[in-house]
Amino acid sequence: MASPKKAEENTSSTEAIIQITDMSDEMRETTIRIVKQACSKHTTEKDIALEVKNEMDKKFGGPWLCIVGRCYGSYMAFLIFKSA
Repeated sequence: MASPKKAEENTSSTEAIIQITDMSDEMRETTIRIVKQACSKHTTEKDIALEVKNEMDKKFGGPWLCIVGRCYGSYMAFLIFKSA
C-alpha cells in the first residue's frame, strides 16, 4: 500500500482537493476522472455517489463506500483483530 499523501495546493474550486490518501498515483488519478465524469453527468448528490461507487467497484473491486455532500459531519472508527 502506498504511503499517505497530503494535498499541497488548491488551484480552484473545480480542482480535486485530496487531503490524505493511501492510493497509488494511478488509482488516485483514475478516481478523480471517475468523480469528474459523474459530476458532469448527474445533478443530484445521490446519483453522483451511486455512479462513483459502481465505477470504483468495477475498476478496483468492491465494496466501495461513496458519500457526496456539502454539509455533513462524520466520525468513523474501526478495529482490526488479528489472531495470535
